[in-house]
Amino acid sequence: MNNIVQSVERALQLIEIVAKNHNGLSIKEISDHLDLPKSTVHRLLATLLQKKYIRQDARTKDYFAGYQILSLAGELSRSMDVRQVARPFIEKLSAVTNEVIHLCIRDHHEVVYIDKVESNQTITMHSRIGMRSMLHCTGVGKILLTTVDDLTISNLLQKAGMPSFTTNTIVTIPDFLQEMKKVRKNHYALDDIEHEEGIRCIASGIYNHHGEVIAAISISGPDTRITEERIEQTLKSDIIRAAKEISNQFGYYI
Repeated sequence: MNNIVQSVERALQLIEIVAKNHNGLSIKEISDHLDLPKSTVHRLLATLLQKKYIRQDARTKDYFAGYQILSLAGELSRSMDVRQVARPFIEKLSAVTNEVIHLCIRDHHEVVYIDKVESNQTITMHSRIGMRSMLHCTGVGKILLTTVDDLTISNLLQKAGMPSFTTNTIVTIPDFLQEMKKVRKNHYALDDIEHEEGIRCIASGIYNHHGEVIAAISISGPDTRITEERIEQTLKSDIIRAAKEISNQFGYYI
């Protein structure tokens, strides 16, 4: 069964044709390439211009690939590279701690889990790759905001909301910004039973050569195993060390 949406297919073909012609194309040339009426091409271009997938030269009126394509390519490259580079380090961290390790990135006002290493423990996490969570109630979410200014954080939290999941969830922006001061100072963040009852996590950040946080890793498990004492004795240094080792691969040294 053919489930292709014709308008979407045409828009993608248009992007591909324009992207391959570095000198730009006129609307007539695009029309000829696609074998479509100029009126149809004009409507497609209007939408793609608005969304910045196509740009138009003000002088020649020719069309070129837009910078949004580059932005998407960069995001994909970043997530794929981070996962590939981080994998041996998070496998090692899981072997050392025998706990679940997550690798996450930020997508606007959400956390996205892009990799996971399971533990051998009987009681484990029900998280999965591709899962999304909120920023305000997760250790990885806090870490992913460490290089974001407070005004932007406030705007993100206002947009996303700060629902309470447990009695420990931080539910006000001032309290969250205060928490972020500790996170930036300590180089790690806790989900201290803030997102799910009985689950505690500790997270640290992966930074690129510009000093920008690009991902976060976490150690997660039941609070009976991820105790405050164990965090202080071993897990804190374990997670920071692993995050630094991965960051070093991206040219970041502190």
